[in-house]
Amino acid sequence: QMGLTGCVFLYVGRLWAGKGLDYLFEAYKEIRLKKDDVSLPLVGDGVDESRYREIARDLPGVVFAGFVQADKMAEYYALGDVLVFPTLGDPYGHVVREAMAAGLPVISTESAGEIRERISDGYDGFIVPPADSHSLKDKMLMLAEDSAFRKRIIENSALRVTAIGHEDCARDFEALANSALSAPPRRSMVSYMARGVGGCLLLAGNALGRSPARYVKKGTVDES
Repeated sequence: QMGLTGCVFLYVGRLWAGKGLDYLFEAYKEIRLKKDDVSLPLVGDGVDESRYREIARDLPGVVFAGFVQADKMAEYYALGDVLVFPTLGDPYGHVVREAMAAGLPVISTESAGEIRERISDGYDGFIVPPADSHSLKDKMLMLAEDSAFRKRIIENSALRVTAIGHEDCARDFEALANSALSAPPRRSMVSYMARGVGGCLLLAGNALGRSPARYVKKGTVDES
């Protein structure tokens, strides 16, 4: 229905330059020169949406899905083959764990909080430098061209995210609270980080089968 074909690179987040979308578009343009069976749906809205729509006007395979409510997000993760998180600076980036729980390999920049504690580069995802469209393109192309390799990354990612328990998230939340209490008050940032950890707590419950959430991937339902 959305016109997506081939390997689907999914972006979830604000449509804002600070999320590194300029570099994602540059990487995607280069990939389209080599492969025409790739797509790029973007889930979210933001202050730079009109500019990115202009950039994508003559770029095949780009779809703007708009803002999506949280209870519908599993359907959109199910559309993707790879989550790309090109942020230039993020305190956490809970979409990374959401995508991993939904069975997607993740390509993230190293500017997403403690991302190296959540992704082992080359094993269950990839970590690239921020503002580097060339590195981003190389990893995207690698996953697009080798479905067997992509499957191994997915399997490793699923093992990692389902091992996250409530105790792990409780420790993360305690560390966040201690950090927030010891830092100068910045209400908006603390609220933003708390929402990220809240997402982690929900994912842990889903992964352990303690909520009715089910992640659908390419026509299959994984209830484990």
